[in-house]
Formats: sequence, C-alpha cells, structure tokens
Amino acid sequence: METPRPRKLRFVQGRPIIDAFFPSRMAPWGKEEVILPIEGLEAIKLNDFQGLDQETAARMMNVRPLGKSC
Repeated sequence: METPRPRKLRFVQGRPIIDAFFPSRMAPWGKEEVILPIEGLEAIKLNDFQGLDQETAARMMNVRPLGKSC
C-alpha cells in the first residue's frame, strides 16, 4: 500500500469574514450542506472575484493547476 502524498502548504490571502452562506431561494433539489475548505473559497475568489486564470491563481496559492504534471 502506497503512503499518501503529504499535503502541500497552500497560500490564502486571509480568512473569510463570514462563516456560512445561505442562498435566497431554495434549490429545486433541496437543501444540502456543502463544506468548502478555505483553499476552495480562495480559488473561487481568485478566479471569479479577481478574474485570474487558473494558472495564475494556482501560482498565487502555491499549487499546480489541474492537468499539469510534475
């Protein structure tokens, strides 16, 4: 059995100012809780809010973009 790779340190610019998000309307498929790690929130922020492409955002977070090999 292979040992898992150690987690790489990811850089985030800061902790979010809120700890939960609730949509204003109920989704047709119901209400299901989704846990988003802080790295995921940072990736969404860099891409959607700051308009960065995946490669630039990955460099800022000290990770490799999906599809890129070592």
